[in-house]
Parts: sequence; C-alpha cells; structure tokens
Amino acid sequence: MNRTDRGTLALLAGYLVTFAITYALDSMVLWLVWATLMVVLVGSVMVWYNR
Repeated sequence: MNRTDRGTLALLAGYLVTFAITYALDSMVLWLVWATLMVVLVGSVMVWYNR
C-alpha cells in the first residue's frame, strides 16, 4: 500500500468513528457541524493528493 492508500484508509476510519459518535449523540447542530467538517476535510485531502 502506498501513501495515498494509507491516507484514504485513515480518512475512512476517522469518518466512520466520528459518524458513529455523531449518530449516538443525535444533535441537529452536531450533525451540521460534522457534515461541514467532513466536506472541508475530504475536499482538502483531495486537493492535497492531486497536487
């Protein structure tokens, strides 16, 4: 596995853990914050990988 694959797996693991926490807490504000942060994080990683 190369660096990009490991980064993708780490991103997926972080996504699933934070999703489970957000689902368990079930707060509308938390859902909005989580979704916004995930869009920013994934977008940033995609830009970084494609540089």
